[in-house]
Amino acid sequence: FHTPVGIALFGTKLIVSQNTWLVNIAVADGDVTVKVGTGISGRLDGAKGTATISAYGVAADSTGVVYFAQQSSYSVRKIDSADHTTTVAGTGAAGSSDNAIGVWAEFNSPTDVSVGPGDYLYVTMYGSGGAIRLVAPDGVVTTLLTTGASPFNKAVGLDQNAAGHLYVAGFDTHQVHAYQTTPPAVPTASGSAPSLAAQSWVAGSGATGNADGTRLVAEFQSPRGMAFDISGDLMVGEDHGRRVRRITPLGRVFTFAGDGTNAHADGIRTAASFGGALDVAVDAAGSMFVPE
Repeated sequence: FHTPVGIALFGTKLIVSQNTWLVNIAVADGDVTVKVGTGISGRLDGAKGTATISAYGVAADSTGVVYFAQQSSYSVRKIDSADHTTTVAGTGAAGSSDNAIGVWAEFNSPTDVSVGPGDYLYVTMYGSGGAIRLVAPDGVVTTLLTTGASPFNKAVGLDQNAAGHLYVAGFDTHQVHAYQTTPPAVPTASGSAPSLAAQSWVAGSGATGNADGTRLVAEFQSPRGMAFDISGDLMVGEDHGRRVRRITPLGRVFTFAGDGTNAHADGIRTAASFGGALDVAVDAAGSMFVPE
């Protein structure tokens, strides 16, 4: 791999996005193949050998369709089972226009995507003051969390728990923000799309650091990608902190792996070193995968 930035799982397959404008698939025996991408940055839809991409955060739905945020061209795109890439939403120009269908909507530096109940897509944006966008199955794009109402300016990563509630990494606030979602009544209709209640809790004091403790005492350093493990703990990768942190359902924060050193060293949990824990994926057996 070369500069992997995002990671997701579908069954036993690892889906890895790279800054070399490729999306790769790795399987349990270690075999790695290029799923899509020519190695040239772009926004051209098409088959495996012709589509051009610049993928950032990635996610897979229950059928194996891969969605990814394309920060540099302000788009959300997908890769189907035939390895064909299409643009789901975004004009390719920076903006935040709402209530537009698919490619007529605008995004400002989308960084991550999560597939929720009913196949709604939740998208974080590094630009636009930390807005959170929603793409309905029918393609309608709306804003769940607007600029000014958001407690963060740079939303980089997000994930959802089994109930569909949303968790967002505030890259600039050094916190993890939790929101309860109202599930859609009719999964295919944008008129019944999920909504966000007020922030239900936050983890992190807001100070930059690596202190463990209760949610409001603990410290993070630029949290980024996140994933829930099999026990319901939220695993959080830290870019600048170079650690993987664990937030338990009881509200305790622990350092799970990484010693904070900017290095690439194997070891047991906190004896290991990361060059930067950019994202996290956890499989059904509890094994964790971290791109750096």
